Amino acid sequence: MKIEEKKKGIIGLLLWLIIFGVGLAIYALFFKKYDILVSSLALIISTISASFAYEVIFRDAINKLPHVIVEFDGESRYQIWQLVFKNIGGSTAYNIRLSWHKS
Repeated sequence: MKIEEKKKGIIGLLLWLIIFGVGLAIYALFFKKYDILVSSLALIISTISASFAYEVIFRDAINKLPHVIVEFDGESRYQIWQLVFKNIGGSTAYNIRLSWHKS
């Protein structure tokens, strides 16, 4: 399972919790049960906070992935062009392959 699919599932679950909390708050207001209202508001606020925290964790996980770019370098050596692989990601890249496609 890819990390983007996990994100969609967790964000979907958090949205359902928020919808449930709003429904519970409306129920509590209708029947004037203020203890349930306070609990449902706490559920909504904590779920929103959890979604922001999960977004920070998700961004950190994305930043730790390797990201390899390929470029030509004609400045480090005179009259020689070099093909340079640079990893600008946060971790080591393994099993790098380069393939050429004619356009």
